[in-house]
Amino acid sequence: MRLLILIASFSLLSCGQSSSSKKESDADSITSDPISVRNSGDTMYVDTPNIPWIGAVNDLLKKLYSGKWHVVTDAESGWTKDVFDYFVAAERKKDADFPYLSRGDYDCDGKPDVAALVTDSTHKDFKLVFILDDWKKLVWWKEDVQGGAIKNLTKSEVVGFEDIEKEKKVQLKCDGVDITWFEKSSYVVYWNGKAFENVWTGD
Repeated sequence: MRLLILIASFSLLSCGQSSSSKKESDADSITSDPISVRNSGDTMYVDTPNIPWIGAVNDLLKKLYSGKWHVVTDAESGWTKDVFDYFVAAERKKDADFPYLSRGDYDCDGKPDVAALVTDSTHKDFKLVFILDDWKKLVWWKEDVQGGAIKNLTKSEVVGFEDIEKEKKVQLKCDGVDITWFEKSSYVVYWNGKAFENVWTGD
C-alpha cells in the first residue's frame, strides 16, 4: 500500500514539473507574451525575449505602436533596379537581412542587440531603432534615415571627420551601425557610454 501511494505521489509530482516546464517554454514566445511598457524620454522599456528576426521586430513594433511602425521593405525603400542589383542584392547574399536590420552589441553590455530601419504607416518617416538589453529597451535615433542601408560595424577604430578639414577618430568600445546612402554619404552611429552619437565617414 505504501508503495502504491509513493508511486502515485511521484507521478503527480512529475506531471506538475512537466506543466511548469511548458509554461516557462511558452513564456519565451515574443508573439504570446504581454509587454509592459514605460516611457523615459526617447527610450522605451519593454519585457520580451531577444529574438533578432525582422518578423519578430515587426511583431514587437505592432504591439507597442498599434501598427504605426514596421521594418522597411524593398518596395518602400525606393531603390532603383541598378542600385538594388549592384548594392543591395550583392550584400544580401552574405546577410539576408541587409539593408534593414543588423545585429551586434550596440550598448556595450555584452548582450546581443538589434538595429532596424523602420518606417511609419504613411511612409513619410524613416527611423533607426535600437532594440537593446535582451529586447527590454528601445532607443530611437533622431535623424531621418530614408534611403539608407545599415550594416553592423564590429569594434574598431573609425576614421571620420568633424568638418571638411578636420579629421575625427573614434575608437568603438562595442559594435556600431554603419549607415550608407549609396554613392552619396555615410556615417557610423555608436554608443559613447551614455547615449548614441554619430561620426561622418563619407560625403
